[in-house]
Amino acid sequence: MDYAAEGTPETLLAGVEEDRHLYEAFGQLSKVQRRRILMLAGGMSVNEIARKEGVHHSVVSETVVAARKKFKKFF
Repeated sequence: MDYAAEGTPETLLAGVEEDRHLYEAFGQLSKVQRRRILMLAGGMSVNEIARKEGVHHSVVSETVVAARKKFKKFF
Protein backbone atom coordinates (compact mmCIF):
# COMPACT_ATOMS: atom_id res chain seq x y z
CA MET A 1 0.00 0.00 0.00
CA ASP A 2 1.32 3.45 -0.92
CA TYR A 3 0.92 5.52 2.27
CA ALA A 4 2.53 8.54 0.65
CA ALA A 5 -0.48 8.99 -1.58
CA GLU A 6 -3.14 8.29 1.04
CA GLY A 7 -1.44 9.17 4.31
CA THR A 8 -0.76 6.96 7.26
CA PRO A 9 -3.53 5.69 9.51
CA GLU A 10 -2.26 8.10 12.16
CA THR A 11 -2.45 11.15 9.89
CA LEU A 12 -5.88 10.10 8.64
CA LEU A 13 -7.11 9.72 12.22
CA ALA A 14 -5.65 13.12 13.15
CA GLY A 15 -7.52 14.64 10.22
CA VAL A 16 -10.77 13.05 11.31
CA GLU A 17 -10.29 14.33 14.87
CA GLU A 18 -9.54 17.82 13.58
CA ASP A 19 -12.67 17.73 11.41
CA ARG A 20 -14.76 16.57 14.38
CA HIS A 21 -13.38 19.37 16.55
CA LEU A 22 -14.13 21.95 13.85
CA TYR A 23 -17.65 20.54 13.42
CA GLU A 24 -18.26 20.85 17.17
CA ALA A 25 -16.99 24.44 17.19
CA PHE A 26 -19.17 25.31 14.21
CA GLY A 27 -22.14 23.78 16.00
CA GLN A 28 -21.76 26.32 18.80
CA LEU A 29 -22.56 29.16 16.43
CA SER A 30 -26.06 30.47 15.83
CA LYS A 31 -27.66 29.93 12.44
CA VAL A 32 -26.97 33.57 11.52
CA GLN A 33 -23.34 33.34 12.65
CA ARG A 34 -22.79 30.16 10.62
CA ARG A 35 -24.36 31.69 7.52
CA ARG A 36 -22.29 34.86 7.75
CA ILE A 37 -19.03 33.05 8.48
CA LEU A 38 -19.64 30.82 5.45
CA MET A 39 -20.29 33.88 3.27
CA LEU A 40 -17.06 35.45 4.51
CA ALA A 41 -15.17 32.23 3.85
CA GLY A 42 -16.70 32.22 0.38
CA GLY A 43 -15.11 35.58 -0.35
CA MET A 44 -17.88 38.06 0.42
CA SER A 45 -17.04 41.22 2.35
CA VAL A 46 -18.89 42.39 5.44
CA ASN A 47 -20.47 45.16 3.37
CA GLU A 48 -21.61 42.70 0.69
CA ILE A 49 -23.18 40.44 3.31
CA ALA A 50 -24.93 43.42 4.91
CA ARG A 51 -26.36 44.54 1.57
CA LYS A 52 -27.52 41.01 0.75
CA GLU A 53 -29.25 40.63 4.12
CA GLY A 54 -30.59 44.17 4.27
CA VAL A 55 -28.83 45.08 7.52
CA HIS A 56 -26.23 47.64 8.55
CA HIS A 57 -22.62 46.51 8.15
CA SER A 58 -22.02 46.98 11.88
CA VAL A 59 -24.61 44.27 12.61
CA VAL A 60 -22.71 41.83 10.41
CA SER A 61 -19.40 42.85 11.99
CA GLU A 62 -20.77 42.27 15.50
CA THR A 63 -22.03 38.83 14.49
CA VAL A 64 -18.65 37.88 13.02
CA VAL A 65 -16.76 39.11 16.10
CA ALA A 66 -19.05 37.07 18.36
CA ALA A 67 -18.58 33.98 16.17
CA ARG A 68 -14.79 34.35 16.26
CA LYS A 69 -14.87 34.57 20.05
CA LYS A 70 -16.83 31.32 20.20
CA PHE A 71 -14.33 29.66 17.85
CA LYS A 72 -11.38 30.83 19.93
CA LYS A 73 -12.76 28.93 22.92
CA PHE A 74 -12.30 25.71 20.93
CA PHE A 75 -8.82 26.36 19.53
